[in-house]
Amino acid sequence: MATIIIFMDSDNRLNRLVNSTKEHREPSPEEGGEDIIIPPLTTDELMAKDYPDITDYCEIDTSELPTLFKGAWVKEGQSVVVDMPQAREIHMDDIRIVRNQELEKKDKEIYIAEDTGDQAHIDSLRAERQVLRDIPQTFDLSGATTPEELYALWPSELPPRE
Repeated sequence: MATIIIFMDSDNRLNRLVNSTKEHREPSPEEGGEDIIIPPLTTDELMAKDYPDITDYCEIDTSELPTLFKGAWVKEGQSVVVDMPQAREIHMDDIRIVRNQELEKKDKEIYIAEDTGDQAHIDSLRAERQVLRDIPQTFDLSGATTPEELYALWPSELPPRE
């Protein structure tokens, strides 16, 4: 069972620390002296030493952490949950990245089609490009109430995720 320490920093971002449960050795300050064995710090000792201003922290088993939308994790009581509005923003950003790649491809197709002079084909490609441009405004993520539901939403106009 691996545990981590979680707390929110002054910017309201979730921080995760791993507290080593093993002692470690440090070289003696004296030449030829015995190494110094340093016992592990307790969670309270570590937080007091490294983060003296943080008082709201807890240990959590890593198996209890969410698996999706890490950038939207927040501490809620003694656990970590996904902030769904933030997760929706992250997911839409991911959609935009793929959409932008597809727009570049579509622009190249239009450029090539313009050389042929086939206006019907050019108009069709431009319509497809407009559909891609409209995705951030037309693709609704608001119905997803869980991270899993949100992750499952993906525009059919885009290639499937790998």
